[in-house]
Amino acid sequence: MKEIIDTLHSSQAGSLYSIVAITALILLCASSVGRGKTAGKENAPVQTSGQTSGSKFNKLDSDQDGKLSQEEATSNKGLAGSFDALDINADGVLDAKEYDTFTSA
Repeated sequence: MKEIIDTLHSSQAGSLYSIVAITALILLCASSVGRGKTAGKENAPVQTSGQTSGSKFNKLDSDQDGKLSQEEATSNKGLAGSFDALDINADGVLDAKEYDTFTSA
């Protein structure tokens, strides 16, 4: 993790990008501690009810699969520019938690 942080910090992308990426890494690590995968749940849509950013997430999620693709993210310039840093698990999409990291930064 230190190598990732050092790389982000020294990149030309700027300090805001680095702060968002580091915050996303910390939140992901903290949220995954002690959690195991549940069979059949890996591909289930993410529910975002009750979250302030949930309605924004749902509007961006045009195919309503519970994930934001890079194509869906292009309608928000800031989100599109931070997509790779926010995609902590590098699965090519943003889930609701990864998106919430963007909206809280």
